[in-house]
Amino acid sequence: ALQDAARGYAVIATDVDGDLRGFSTGAGQLFGWDEDAVIGRNASLLFDPASWKELLPKLARRSLRERGVETRAVMTRHDGTLFDARLVVRVLRGHGDESSGFLLVVQDVSREVKLEAETRAAESLSRGILEDLPAGVALLEGGRIVYANPTLRTLLNIPESATSGFALRERIATSHVLYVQDALAKLEAGAKGATLDAV
Repeated sequence: ALQDAARGYAVIATDVDGDLRGFSTGAGQLFGWDEDAVIGRNASLLFDPASWKELLPKLARRSLRERGVETRAVMTRHDGTLFDARLVVRVLRGHGDESSGFLLVVQDVSREVKLEAETRAAESLSRGILEDLPAGVALLEGGRIVYANPTLRTLLNIPESATSGFALRERIATSHVLYVQDALAKLEAGAKGATLDAV
């Protein structure tokens, strides 16, 4: 009942050797296997070989018995297609608190992984554009620089290693600090067309 209620997740039980003993409806839908076709076979058939090889040492650790393992893995469907998964593994307890196998909960996170990759690519492209600009550009949070392109770092004489967290006000003439802070507050509040000229 627990397995069938876990919609969107594959719930899989194995014995201590990793042979499949339970395969939820969700697992059948996710992997494309009928339960009868996989019961008794080793769980490795659900994994990309490299991911299975990476998981095995984790299953032998003492920490698994205490708190389980949560990781990402590349898994394979019955038709051979691969997908990225969030994997949670817990030890199943038998008589006398002895391990009787493993419980695996699998969630397909292919969309998340794709979005993460696209976000990283977009960030890399944006950073590349900003890095090459002849004008100084900074990203600020709470008046502190979280990113400054090379042009601005040169203008403000800030080493790259010290840029993150650097207070912009430290490089603004005292007579202009309040003016700049007011303009930045308007920008953060979403004021359109807010600009400033300062020394």
